[in-house]
Amino acid sequence: MKLSHYIQKNIAWVLLLVSALWSMFFYFAIISEVNDETDDSLENYRTLLIQKAMKDSTMLSGNYTNDIMTKHFIREIDYSEWENYQEHFSDSLVFYQDELEYDPVRVLSTAFQYQDGRCFELVVMTSILEKDDMVTSIFFCVLILYVVQVVSILVICNLVLRRSFQPFNKILEWMSRFRLGESEEPLPKLDLEIAEFKNLYDSVEEMSDKNKEIFLSQKQFIENASHELQTPLAICRNKLELMAESGDCTEGQMEQIGDIYQSIERIIRLNKTLLFLSKIENHQYNQLTQVRFNPILKKVLSDIEEIYDEKAIEGIYVEEGEFEMEMDEHLALSLVQNLIKNAFLHNEENGYVKVHVAADRWSVTNSGKGEALNEATLFDRFAKSSTKNSDSNGLGLSIVKSIAQLYDLEVRYRYTEEGHCFEVSKC
Repeated sequence: MKLSHYIQKNIAWVLLLVSALWSMFFYFAIISEVNDETDDSLENYRTLLIQKAMKDSTMLSGNYTNDIMTKHFIREIDYSEWENYQEHFSDSLVFYQDELEYDPVRVLSTAFQYQDGRCFELVVMTSILEKDDMVTSIFFCVLILYVVQVVSILVICNLVLRRSFQPFNKILEWMSRFRLGESEEPLPKLDLEIAEFKNLYDSVEEMSDKNKEIFLSQKQFIENASHELQTPLAICRNKLELMAESGDCTEGQMEQIGDIYQSIERIIRLNKTLLFLSKIENHQYNQLTQVRFNPILKKVLSDIEEIYDEKAIEGIYVEEGEFEMEMDEHLALSLVQNLIKNAFLHNEENGYVKVHVAADRWSVTNSGKGEALNEATLFDRFAKSSTKNSDSNGLGLSIVKSIAQLYDLEVRYRYTEEGHCFEVSKC
């Protein structure tokens, strides 16, 4: 969800709550004010009626007096009732013959004593607003007000936020395109009025400059270290070859020279592999092409099957679809080679390696025996299997994982009846 939409959603909810509370307060305030005004009118009318009754005894007959808005009724009561009588207001309904319906009225009930000592109850009533109609009117008025407020505020917020967030969006767009080691587009110059965006701009600019410096320094160090190691290792290997060819060494010395030579070869391979892995993680392979994996998988399977011919491992190729994606062709080849070579390397004699290709995934399964591997550490660097094979440097699966992450591929491992299976699929 965009920030502007999030802000607008919260504003809408707050306005709805405020409008609901305000409408309730407004309703009760209006009802209270109407009742107060009506009660004041009834009290004035009561006073006038009592004064008139004191002068004109015919009013004590008990008949209703009707006009458009008010009615009154007088009846004689006992002295004891008058003595304990409490004047009070109440709401009631009265049937109007003209309208053939009941309408709400406000009622004042009081008592007074006539000049001759007789006591009377006076009931005065007057028409008031219908509360149901008022509730309906207030509801629709508040609803219209809420809709108008929300629409107005959302439109204004959208215009203001869209304009205000233009620098922020430009910074985000630049960050999404920024790639270390590639053609780095400079951060665009922006005229920033908002202090928070200016701080963000300065922080992003400072962070990108530092990352560039660290990346270049790391890249230079790795390349220099790799280059400097190659020369002494090559010299050591050549001298060992010369010593072995001289013929002056004993059989024990020849065995030691052979062990040293193998160790140097492993160091050379490890050095090249670490440099390759570092280049992958630093995004130095960025030549994108549409790669067809089917012919690559088939050829690599055939080539490695010949290399491990002495183990008599059968290569099985099953094709159900065409797996294609855009990526660096060199990395695609490395991904395939590492998984298939790993399947041959950690396999038993007279076993098999099965490559299965579909449109959205491909897998490599071998017949290697043993228990399931620990998937939590399987793709870590230098995480070797229990076979401790001398030809493995523990980096093959790390390279596979790094390449997969670079191109949003998912690499999964599972152990089935067929053996160990590594599956590569599109996310």
